[in-house]
Amino acid sequence: MIDETGNLLRPLLSRQLAWVIGLRWFAAGAIIAFDFVQWGFGPYFHPPGVMALIGLGLLVVNGVLRLLSRGAETPSAVRLGLLAWSQLAADLAALTAIVLLTGGLASPVIGFAIFPMIFASLFLSRVQAYAAALLAVALLTVALELVDRWPHTGLERMTAIGWILTLFFSVHLVNRATRGLFRREQARLIQERSLLELKERLIEQERAMAGVEKLVSIGQLAAGVAHEISNPLASIDGLLQLMQRSPEKPRPEAVRQMREQVARISATVRQMTMLGHPDLGEPEMVDLNALVRETAEILGYDRRLRAIAVDLDLAPDLAPVLVNPRAVQQALMNLLINAADALVETPAPRIRLSSVRENGSIRLLVADNGPGVPESQRERIFEPFVTTKPVGRGTGLGLPISRDLIQGQGGRLSLGHSDGAGASFLIELPDRV
Repeated sequence: MIDETGNLLRPLLSRQLAWVIGLRWFAAGAIIAFDFVQWGFGPYFHPPGVMALIGLGLLVVNGVLRLLSRGAETPSAVRLGLLAWSQLAADLAALTAIVLLTGGLASPVIGFAIFPMIFASLFLSRVQAYAAALLAVALLTVALELVDRWPHTGLERMTAIGWILTLFFSVHLVNRATRGLFRREQARLIQERSLLELKERLIEQERAMAGVEKLVSIGQLAAGVAHEISNPLASIDGLLQLMQRSPEKPRPEAVRQMREQVARISATVRQMTMLGHPDLGEPEMVDLNALVRETAEILGYDRRLRAIAVDLDLAPDLAPVLVNPRAVQQALMNLLINAADALVETPAPRIRLSSVRENGSIRLLVADNGPGVPESQRERIFEPFVTTKPVGRGTGLGLPISRDLIQGQGGRLSLGHSDGAGASFLIELPDRV
């Protein structure tokens, strides 16, 4: 079957070939053991000791083939074919010698010739498997002629013909059976490869959706960022006009104030640059409390959050942990933006951000006093495109993307149970360093 299955099944055939080599150790050992047993109770076959030599020779050949079969995990078809033919030739030569020692065509072990035919049908093409049957017939024919045991009676000739037909019929049956099995296995491997490719495409699409969701967040912050930058620019422009009117008067305090405003602009630009970075980066040691404060500060540019009281209840003893900071920050931003959207019509809107270390994990809670999640949608809240926002205001991707980002850190994002109004989402991260 080697030249009929392509590259997909070659690793499977290679493993099966190694299994057959291992099986031959037992066969050679059994031949040697049988010869020693007959010495004690016979001998039944003459001359004694020759069968043990055949077993030892088979062990030597098997050891060489074992060494040759190692190396490449997926050997080439030529190498696999040569290994299969080498084993087959060794098996047929040993079996022919044993048949001659044990009675020729009347030997009780002549039926074992079916096993090499089965192996040939498994590891060789159909034509080569039939060629192996011809080789078996040729070896026995030459051997019988050399030792003058050629069948002379009608019964002996019928036995020889039946044996030859059995060999070819076994090759035909095994080829027919294995062909269907190999084709199904090949179809399964092709389907498995397609599923892996589909999984890779889904991962890429999830990354693309995460980038889109991030761009949506940046777009929502754009107006606030423009306002945040325009104020220090106006201040710098006013100071420059003042210095232009009286260039003879040094104003060191004006220079200091302009540097402060430039630093303010730089900080804003730096925050937005990090937020808009398409790559999530690598895990690093992160102070989660500082990350929560920075996220809340960035979202302070959003006009919706300016009217919302944001309470920070952060555990003071929270040690740095190993996470991907951009992934956690994006998940936090999505949760905060969702909370802000939910609080549009809520009087005295409030969001609480808390952190605590508990039971070997770090827990970040985002809770609001809005209308909460309807009971009918609680089970489906993390499904893509499921949203509680009005049409045109939500994509339904923020929560599933946030869940995937947190799961990528070995954590979990879940919808909490609020006492009364409001919604709460819990981020649980492993407390690892």
